[in-house]
Order: sequence, then C-alpha cells, then structure tokens
Amino acid sequence: MRAFAELLDVLDTTRSAAAKLAAMARFLVLAAPADASWATYILCRRDLTAFVTPMQLRSWLGEAAALPRWLIDETLTDIADLSESIALLTASTTGPETPGAHVDANLSTWLEDRLPMLRALTESGRRARITAWWRMLPYRECVLLNRLLIGELRADVSEAQVVRAVSEATSRSGTAIADLLTGPWQPSEAFWCRLQSQESDRAGGERS
Repeated sequence: MRAFAELLDVLDTTRSAAAKLAAMARFLVLAAPADASWATYILCRRDLTAFVTPMQLRSWLGEAAALPRWLIDETLTDIADLSESIALLTASTTGPETPGAHVDANLSTWLEDRLPMLRALTESGRRARITAWWRMLPYRECVLLNRLLIGELRADVSEAQVVRAVSEATSRSGTAIADLLTGPWQPSEAFWCRLQSQESDRAGGERS
C-alpha cells in the first residue's frame, strides 16, 4: 500500500499533467496485477465500500490518541480532514518505528482481505483492529487507510488522464482501454490481465 500512498501524494501535490501521467503509468507498470486493477478503480473514482463511519473513527480517535478532547477538536477544526487528523494525532503518540514492526501489505490485500474481515468483528473488535493499524502505519499510509475505511477517496486526476496512464502502462490504444473501463467492472487480477490483452485490439483491426 505504501507505493499507492506515495502515488496519491504525487497526484495531490503536483500541478503538472505530464508528471501525474508519468507517475500513474510508472506505478501501474511496477504494481502487481491486482494492485494495478484496484488503483485504476480508485483513480477512476468508482464507488468504494465503507467499512465504518466517520463518526466511529472520530470517537475511536479520542481513545487511541490519549489526548485531551479540546486538542482533538482543535486539530479537526484546523486541518478539516478527518483522515489526516487521525494520522497526525496517532503518529504523535508513537515512538520510533521498531525495525520490522511494519510489513507493507499490497493494496489488494487491504481491500480484498483485511478491510472486508472487519465485517465479521464486533464494534469493539473493529475499534481494536483499526486503532492497532493506526499505530502501525506511517503517516501517508494511515491517511490512505482512513479514506478507504470510510469509502471516501478522490485523487486529483480525471478519468481521461487515468485512461492515458493505463494505455501507456499496457501499450494498448486509449480507445480500447476507455471501452473496457466504461460501464460496470470489478477490480481483480483477471481484469487487469484483460486490460493488458491485445486480443480486442487485433479483433478491432480485423473488423476495420
């Protein structure tokens, strides 16, 4: 997940369309197929499942950060972004990261395994699991986690830019990629392999 968090940071901080395109294409080339598929899904602003509510996270923050309520409220007011506030405040309660304590898991592992498993837990179980993740993850990944938890993640790119990035990463035409990304689809390793396949391109050429 670290690589995707770094990509989102680039997309949010640079104004250069060329730099955004290059960053997305580079990520998609290097990522595992399932991760590339999930990243494309998120960058295209498809609907994400919410696993908890913002109010739950805000409530659990008070317990996890061990800080006065007034300080938490001031931070939330000043930053005006719950996901960033949580990452800032929980990071401030931890010491230096223990070598080997944080093992980076793939984006697809979080979205297909770790987050869905929360549904099987009681509310206290979810709170314990999520606050443990807050203490484990570095700042940028903690911000990303929180946005995935509440299903609210929007990158500063257009779908047309995403299509171009996928086109570059897969060496396929933008038209073919746009056709596949239009309409309903679910992120998976199989779907990314379909995006990479040249079969529909050849079929289109034969029809023309």
